[in-house]
Amino acid sequence: MRKKIQKNMLVIIFFSIAIYALGTIFLFFDTERNQSKAVVESQIQYISANYDELFAGELEFKLNPALSQTRISIIDESGKVVYDNRFPLDKIENHNDRPEVIEARLNKQGSSERVSDSVFSLTYYRANLLKDGNIIRIAIPINSLFSILKLLAPFTIFTLIFIALHAILMSRNLTKKLVAPIEKVDLKSDLSSPYPELDLYFQVMRDQKQQTNEQNQRISRRNDTINMILNTMQEGFLIVDEESKVFLANQAFLKLMNVKDYQVKDPLIRFISDDKLLAKVDQALAGKSSSYKYKLDNKTYQVYISNSSLSNKNVIILYFVDISLEYENLKYREEFSANVSHELKTPLTIIKGLSELLSNDLVMDSDVSEFGSKIENQSNRLLAMIDNIIKISQLDEAKSNLVKERINLRLLILDVLDHLKPKLDEKEIVLNLELTDIDYFGNVQMLDEMFYNLIDNAIKYNHQAGEIFISLELQANELIFTIVNDGNPIASKDRPYIFDRFYVTDLARDKKVAGTGLGLSIVKHIVLYHGGQVNLLADSKTKIRVILPN
Repeated sequence: MRKKIQKNMLVIIFFSIAIYALGTIFLFFDTERNQSKAVVESQIQYISANYDELFAGELEFKLNPALSQTRISIIDESGKVVYDNRFPLDKIENHNDRPEVIEARLNKQGSSERVSDSVFSLTYYRANLLKDGNIIRIAIPINSLFSILKLLAPFTIFTLIFIALHAILMSRNLTKKLVAPIEKVDLKSDLSSPYPELDLYFQVMRDQKQQTNEQNQRISRRNDTINMILNTMQEGFLIVDEESKVFLANQAFLKLMNVKDYQVKDPLIRFISDDKLLAKVDQALAGKSSSYKYKLDNKTYQVYISNSSLSNKNVIILYFVDISLEYENLKYREEFSANVSHELKTPLTIIKGLSELLSNDLVMDSDVSEFGSKIENQSNRLLAMIDNIIKISQLDEAKSNLVKERINLRLLILDVLDHLKPKLDEKEIVLNLELTDIDYFGNVQMLDEMFYNLIDNAIKYNHQAGEIFISLELQANELIFTIVNDGNPIASKDRPYIFDRFYVTDLARDKKVAGTGLGLSIVKHIVLYHGGQVNLLADSKTKIRVILPN
């Protein structure tokens, strides 16, 4: 605004000075012409009136020095110049064709203005018809517009510069005074108008400001809501543009990709390097939505890739759902089903085979008792396996319904040992107990099952007259249960798998009553339910440690 006012003022000043200069030049020119005409008129009247006295018979004029500023010529009736005070007569052509001469012969006097052929400048001519028939003509040069312009140029330029400088200073001061109240307007306040002429505009600005504030508040609330929803989502959420560059990502996605922050327009390849997933994104850009199982850091994600539009531009939305547990459970169920089928098939096959032999009288009477014993053992094994499978299913599906209570673990362990006393006595097992009196908040049935399985295994796979060491202690808010037996140590190839379902070691397979491979799996489920961990320690003996948070 300030520059515009200054510019307009300077333009007005320059135009004013230009008009003034042109007017002055034309005024000077007109004055010069009128003065020249007056001089010529005065001289021609004087000469015409005193022609006889001035004429000495030799065509010589006795002119006053004041008359020497003009060119005086006498032209006879033939047009020949018989006298000229400026030029040699032999250099002057016939003047009968001159307008002022022609007019004087007709009207006794004439005048004209033209560029002289002799002096090459604008000249005023005045001619009178004398008594003797000759023509007296007086000519005087008139300063041209260019000559006047040259004459006035220094003064005009000086005036222009002087006025321009003053105009700049004045315009600055004026615009400063005009603009200062506007500049002082507080845009954060009520936008009061500094001039009545601006009231309408400031009212519009106030209305627009109010609308903008309301709109910004709505946008801010909506953005806060969207950000809150996106950042509280457990699933990763990502939007990329047509150039496969990131437009929006939530915290779950950044955490999934182990990235702290991102910038809009970051390339997608910075976060995802899976070629198949990137190819799915390219397909989505072409309008083909799809899904993809994406594995990252031992986890499996179902990625839904869909095409959408945002601000009339195509975007791709990627939605990452963690299906690791579901995926593992599915694999687990498949493996479990296969293992159950396999493990149940073995005792059933044996029972079926022995039963067929008995039913077809293919067994000697002396062997019937042995066959019956085998059938009973396999039946017991089958029932034990089914019972353990039911227990694992209950642990998998009904954990939330299990009741926890305060339990004295020392008394619980002693109660389990009391139930297993016949087995201990049969194998003449020696017990070494270091049990601390500890109260624990957990499920009684599950913990009883855990201790029973661990102690039963220690008895089953121990040597005759072997030794079992059992300890229960509290360290740094952790309950630690340790059980060690003297039996043959578990082979290194079996150690990673002994807590897996249906896994049976070679040592167990050599027993007359083989294990089901579910006991330690049940122990693992119970420990995980209580938020703890169970480990087989590297030792020359079989040593298992259970750690539960207290």
